[in-house]
Amino acid sequence: MSGSSERLLSQPVDAWWLRSGLAAIGASRSRLTIALALFFSAYWLVMLRLDLLTNLTGQIAISTSAWLFLAAALRLSPPAERLQVISMVLVATTCECIGSLLLGAYVYRLENLPLFVPAGHGLFFLVALRLSDLLWIGRHTRAVVVAATVFSVALVLRGLFLLPVVDQFGLFTWVLLMRFLFRGRAPTFYAVSFVLTMALEFYGTTLGNWAWRPISPFLGLAAANPPAAVGVGYCCMDSIARRLAPAFAHAWHRSLRAVTSGRSPSGEARA
Repeated sequence: MSGSSERLLSQPVDAWWLRSGLAAIGASRSRLTIALALFFSAYWLVMLRLDLLTNLTGQIAISTSAWLFLAAALRLSPPAERLQVISMVLVATTCECIGSLLLGAYVYRLENLPLFVPAGHGLFFLVALRLSDLLWIGRHTRAVVVAATVFSVALVLRGLFLLPVVDQFGLFTWVLLMRFLFRGRAPTFYAVSFVLTMALEFYGTTLGNWAWRPISPFLGLAAANPPAAVGVGYCCMDSIARRLAPAFAHAWHRSLRAVTSGRSPSGEARA
């Protein structure tokens, strides 16, 4: 058999092996994603309840477990995901300090910023990112976005007509949410993030781990606990973190090159 004939016969086999390998990788990643999402959900269902029963020392113990969980999850993640998660932790921690400690838009149970919150943001971002990348969700992007929209409309109507106080802040956040869902770069990711955030918001505020102020600072709008579409805040942080991740990567690689070349990150030669 000639060499050209062998190549022609091998092409379908090579393509089949390639498709099979990619399918196996995709299936393995999907199973890992589902396992991560389930463990993540069970973890926070338990830990937020435990937080109610502890003092500051117990809260630190819970926080330690959250950071260990995040470290283990990042260990199993590719570098690109790790960078985005780290970026999200930095952005979310900054926003938490401003929103809770400085402005007082919401207050945690011990009137502090629990150390498990930054780690939780990293885990939350990773789970939302992984879920939005699932093949079956990718096949139904429009349905996912529409479902999130219907869910948000129901929450807004509840806040406007079924609560003792008209949720004006919830309506304001809903307008922002529509911008992300229908004009954003990653509508599926924003839809998944919003739904997960609102589930966590209702769980945490119902238990009493944190509470939203009845009047939002600066805007002066009446707010429910939680506001109807406050999950859009997570969409905002997601967007900022994704934009900053390349800059962080550039700064990191620049620092590494500077160290290996014997120069400071600013470009000056070390003595």
